[in-house]
Amino acid sequence: MQEDSYKDKAVSGAIWKLLERFSNYGVTFVVGIILARILSPDDYGIIGMLTVFFSLAIVLQDSGFGTALTQKKDCTQSDYSTVFIFNLMTSLLLYVCLYISAPAISVFYNTPLLVDIIRVSGLSIIITGLTGVQYTKLNIDLKFSTRSKLSIAGTLISGIVGITMAYCGFGVWALVFQGLVSAAIIGVVLWIIAGWRPSFVFSKESFLSLFKFGGNMLGSGLINCIYGNLYTVVIGRCFSPYHVGMYNRADGYASLPANVLSDISMSVNFPILSKLQDDNDRLLNAYEKLLKIPFFFLFPFLTLIIVLAEPIIMLMIGEKWMPCVPYLQILCVGYMFYPLNGFNMNLLYVKGRSDLALKMELIKKPVGLSFLFCSLPFGITWMMLGKALYSVIVYAMNCYYTNKILDYGFSNQLRILLPIILYSFITGVSVMLVITLFSSPVVKLVIGLLSAVIIYVSINLLFKNKILEEVTDIIKYYVCRNR
Repeated sequence: MQEDSYKDKAVSGAIWKLLERFSNYGVTFVVGIILARILSPDDYGIIGMLTVFFSLAIVLQDSGFGTALTQKKDCTQSDYSTVFIFNLMTSLLLYVCLYISAPAISVFYNTPLLVDIIRVSGLSIIITGLTGVQYTKLNIDLKFSTRSKLSIAGTLISGIVGITMAYCGFGVWALVFQGLVSAAIIGVVLWIIAGWRPSFVFSKESFLSLFKFGGNMLGSGLINCIYGNLYTVVIGRCFSPYHVGMYNRADGYASLPANVLSDISMSVNFPILSKLQDDNDRLLNAYEKLLKIPFFFLFPFLTLIIVLAEPIIMLMIGEKWMPCVPYLQILCVGYMFYPLNGFNMNLLYVKGRSDLALKMELIKKPVGLSFLFCSLPFGITWMMLGKALYSVIVYAMNCYYTNKILDYGFSNQLRILLPIILYSFITGVSVMLVITLFSSPVVKLVIGLLSAVIIYVSINLLFKNKILEEVTDIIKYYVCRNR
């Protein structure tokens, strides 16, 4: 494949992935706003308490095989079928474990309603077990538009179901069935359009070959999953569902842009970069472009959320959620650096060094645990500060192996990112001064958004930032390619 073909795939894939993520999160966002005005923070807290268990189930279900299939150059029918059978058997086992352990989980949180919620929601694990390989196949074949359209349709229909159930008085169950309907719709359509069927042949050779790479992914995924959800578990256990609800709302809004960026990195950039894994010069050139352009948007966007947090929360979900504002502002700082961790790990996966990624996780997570439990006695605000600081520190740590293998470490990346950080900071301070002139939340939000765009673009033009030129070139390139 020629260089411009890779560029076309990367740009097209990123746009479709952006469309998919923004559509998915957009529908979820709207549904979340409606439900947040109907439900209480305690209701959201009840759902949030289950996140760790279902996140762990998803990681165990995939066990890194999806990424292993993507990374492998020539996958066979035997490879795909082996992973399908493994995913299905693992999904059934996980559902049985969740079903049996539901009463114990409800006792742990002292919330009896969790028993029924776990047993109903758990059905989605079986559905995803039946469709994991089909979804990976679309990713390997770079069929980003097909996958995005499917995901958007599933999210839209399930969002309508969730809103309808909310207005009909089903309360927290609207969230439960929204997830089930989405999984079911995507699952059925995937079987129809993916163009792949399992052979029901389990190859020990394929399993061991893929697990050599995927096993390290599994280890890293489990560590990340447990740590990523540990704050919810600790807050739920040591405080109350109300505080879990507040934390989850803040964390959900702060992580949204970062998760979109990380998702695009793994889903679009990974298969593209994997095809360049044997050419370090081309790999780093492509990686550098994929690094700076997304963060050109992420840093100012999160900075703007920090500045406009109060009017955003007030207008979206109401005054009862205002206690989550300081959590949101603190977490946004940490999530500025969160995708950078994934970008560096991505390079290790592309080079087939998932063992180093696992080793790094084993080093980093004790640091994170120390931040969590040292800040716990001082309250949730200090816990959020510790979480944000941890994201910054581990970014520098993640650059170690990137520098060792590809000679592209912290200083190289900081050289690209420092102007963006500086321009974002200037924009944030300027917007903060501007909105002090107004008292209405609506006016603050509108004026803040408009002034941020004008100031940020003006600063980049003033200092002749080349990234702005590259963004413009990419837009022109994509428009010309689709005329």
